[in-house]
Amino acid sequence: MRAALPLFLALAATPAPAQDWHECLIAPRATVRVASAVSGVVDEVLVAPGDYVEEGQVLARLRSAVERANADIAAERAAYEAGLELGEVRLDLARRNLARLSELSRSNIASRAALEEAEAEARSAEIELDRAEFERRLAELEQARAAAILDQRVVRAPISGVVVERLLWPGEVAGDQAQVVTLAQLDPLEVRTFVPSSLWGSIAPGQEARVRPDAPVGGERAATVVSVDQVFDAASGTMGVRLQLPNPDQGLPAGLACRVAFDGAAPNEEGQDQ
Repeated sequence: MRAALPLFLALAATPAPAQDWHECLIAPRATVRVASAVSGVVDEVLVAPGDYVEEGQVLARLRSAVERANADIAAERAAYEAGLELGEVRLDLARRNLARLSELSRSNIASRAALEEAEAEARSAEIELDRAEFERRLAELEQARAAAILDQRVVRAPISGVVVERLLWPGEVAGDQAQVVTLAQLDPLEVRTFVPSSLWGSIAPGQEARVRPDAPVGGERAATVVSVDQVFDAASGTMGVRLQLPNPDQGLPAGLACRVAFDGAAPNEEGQDQ
């Protein structure tokens, strides 16, 4: 027992193997070049580089006087109910007249021709009301289309993020699919790295990792593996790994070099001794 004590003390004093740190890059989660859906003259751009925008926020507008006027006309047509009300009044009158002539016909007071004419008028009134209802539905669809065309003149943010670049100014012509601004999503951030392919199997999605941004930020932050490349780079013997790095306070910039260590990752030695 005493002979084993020095060996135990020697093992306890042996330092743990150093954690492998790999070079990495902190990048935006997404970079979006926001474009105009239609062509036109830029009326106003409401953001500038460095501004933070929320998803759905208006970034710019194209001149839309004609489209707005068409939308107003379509809205007035959709709200017009006189034709529908007139059709209902005519149908009610025709039905009451038909009921009265039917009663008189059973008493042989009204002629058969008068009764048939009343029936035709009632049927005609029904058709007129159906047409008025159809025109009302058509006007509502026209209103929706005009509103959609007008909305195409507005450029909105597809994601929450920071404005990186402003490409158009008021008075400039925006062609179809012309880029207006560029947005970068900074929460969460994406960490990209290449590690030796010998770590295959010891790094998996959902695994925790530690990221140390370079100066001037410094410090250490927790990240989570989101994907591991399924195709290796044979020339360098590496594989790509992407991680998600929370950045709720927007305090960590993108485009920053870093180092990353994966907890529990160790080279896969299987097959090397065969």
